[in-house]
Amino acid sequence: MSASYGTSKMQDSSSFASKLPMSASPEDESFDVSPPSRAPHQPLTPLPALDPAEHMLNADSRRALAPPHTTKIRDNASCSLISSGDESPDYIDSDVEDELFEQQLREEGERDLERLELEKNNINPQDIDNPISNGILLSPWATSPPRYTAGTVATTSMAMPSRPRSRESFSSMLIRIPLLLGILSILFVDLILYIMVRQWVNMWESLTTWVGRGKELRQKLHQAKTYKEWSSYAKELDKYLGNEEWTKIEHSNEYDVPLIRKMARKLKRLRSSGDPSAVREVRKVLAHGACKADVGGVQCAALYSHTYYGTKDIVESYVEETVASLYFVARSSELSLEDRKQFLKLASRNYGKTALCLSGGATFAYYHLGVLKALFDEGLLPPVITGTSGGSLIGAMICCRTDQELKDEVFTPDIYKFLNACSDPFLIKMKRLFTKGALFDENDWVEKMQWITKGNMTFLEAYRKTGRILNISVIAEGMHSSSKVLNYITAPDTVIYSAVIASSAIPFILRPIELVMKDERGHLVPYRAAGRRWRDGSLITDIPEKTLHQLFNVNYTIVSQANPHIVLWFYHSRGAPGSPSTHRHGKGWRGGFLASTLVTALKLDIIKWIRVLRDLDMGRINGIDLASVFLQRFEGNCTIVPTATWYDYIFILSDPDRQRTERYFDVGAERTFPKMHMIANRMRIEQTLNKLRSEINYQLKLVKSYPCKNQRKMSAPEFTTSPGKQTVAHSKGHSPDPGHDTDTESD
Repeated sequence: MSASYGTSKMQDSSSFASKLPMSASPEDESFDVSPPSRAPHQPLTPLPALDPAEHMLNADSRRALAPPHTTKIRDNASCSLISSGDESPDYIDSDVEDELFEQQLREEGERDLERLELEKNNINPQDIDNPISNGILLSPWATSPPRYTAGTVATTSMAMPSRPRSRESFSSMLIRIPLLLGILSILFVDLILYIMVRQWVNMWESLTTWVGRGKELRQKLHQAKTYKEWSSYAKELDKYLGNEEWTKIEHSNEYDVPLIRKMARKLKRLRSSGDPSAVREVRKVLAHGACKADVGGVQCAALYSHTYYGTKDIVESYVEETVASLYFVARSSELSLEDRKQFLKLASRNYGKTALCLSGGATFAYYHLGVLKALFDEGLLPPVITGTSGGSLIGAMICCRTDQELKDEVFTPDIYKFLNACSDPFLIKMKRLFTKGALFDENDWVEKMQWITKGNMTFLEAYRKTGRILNISVIAEGMHSSSKVLNYITAPDTVIYSAVIASSAIPFILRPIELVMKDERGHLVPYRAAGRRWRDGSLITDIPEKTLHQLFNVNYTIVSQANPHIVLWFYHSRGAPGSPSTHRHGKGWRGGFLASTLVTALKLDIIKWIRVLRDLDMGRINGIDLASVFLQRFEGNCTIVPTATWYDYIFILSDPDRQRTERYFDVGAERTFPKMHMIANRMRIEQTLNKLRSEINYQLKLVKSYPCKNQRKMSAPEFTTSPGKQTVAHSKGHSPDPGHDTDTESD
């Protein structure tokens, strides 16, 4: 071991120790997270010398030469490790056992040699695994965490990984580079052709469709500042283009017309029959049909892609009747409170939850601010929010603040004053890139994140304060690591600012770091899990749909996609929700069938060659498979993509000013308005279920508190059945657990 190397590591981490916000003084002697003490060090038993001939000894002879305290064997019956004693156990005579035994001998020998060297330098071996000694906090961002001991210099142990043997033959190595250059050339040509066709489609639409009155209405649509203003122009534009006729025709291949029509009519007939016993039949229809996620395809995005506002009238009627029937059952005296509670619990589980996923994209992620403000103003902001890279910063900003704090601090152009993560001068960034391998310093970001995350707030503390569930995706450093989603369930005590910095750790931008958590005393300590340093999780999973479904029953995702390398590839040849194709009154293809064919063919050809790079392992740079980064899923059930400009690419790693911040809000909201009606129809049923469940739980608590008093009856609110009008107001309060169903514990 090198003492000078350990000293340099201690000096490198001392700067962070002074900046790390702590809830207690570093000199606090109680600040100790030492692992359980190990057995006292035993003197080494020297191995007998072996000549070359003795390397051919059988397994039993080699085991006999091993010292007793270093020998471990695998029990043949239980397959568990047991310590050897004086007795001679039964071994399995196999090559696998021999290799395991030799590996164990080598590991024990290395540890014993390490102890001897430590004893020679007067260093206590038990302090090696103690991350904190004498009240000194080790830097969670040290490249190799130093170990501090009293009266000695810091010492560190680094195991140099052995260089793997190359599996490539001479011929494959000979043609690899020419093949890679050839594939990259094909991709470059495809990209140029793709951009040219896209520009031709935009020009063709502007010359043939957007003229006269239509052009005027479209300009007003893009200049709208509020959703109410936008929806009025959208309805007028639909009327001008003749899109209203499509909404009145029930027939469509995009959803199950007979099923939706039958359920809507049956619910309305039973609810208006006046028969008190009809509530049980309504409950059955809701539980087994109407309250199931995407029943009959009513949540299909294509149903909202033929008009600028709204969808089929029969779909609007289905949503209205489902919401009204839920109130009818939840506030009926024919069912007991417990029966209504169980029904709403089942309906909520069947319907699932909605999550808002914020992608990364450096400063492109600031477009999320406009998306979030638009959803918040309409009361449609989901309680489950996930973010990666730049999206994790925006998500943390939202989930650490109450509704009033969001209005006062976040949803205002003055927020640009606190968005200063990229404030370092250009020359300093370049110097840091060549000296440390990254443009930004993780220690500087700790101070800059304090306003974003309200100090040292943890995931659990943020959830208890706001009721919103923050999820941040990270991945342990290594080639074969899987992503990990941090939230109040998987990492409740992890400090959010460290997760945001880790999720922003991209090669050449920011180095992988250690996470920080709070212990039971509130002190900041390193996060210990399967992985010591963590980086951006979007390198593997940009949208963790599977994890969200497992933890919070999420089956509908709203994705705000701002990755600069992804936004270019979103192209809907038959129109998108709130943005129909203008060719043949929404029935044709954008730019004509030939142009849409070229765009689709070029996209598929690009995907094909990227898959070739991935399968031939030629897309890996700095341990990251860039080909897989492009091939993962980037869209959700509803995907919002901002309109980026070349100006955004130029300032992709620079802090915004007030003018750019205003543009982020305006463009983000403008791209959200077309999807708003589709989101509202999905969220109305979900919010109604959450609201009614809270009411039933409150009534049950009253009954348990005052069992002798009669149960109060709650009057149902007034309902309107006009298509498309939102009838469920946004509830400012939050359910005990809006995402994770814990009825068995809290209800």
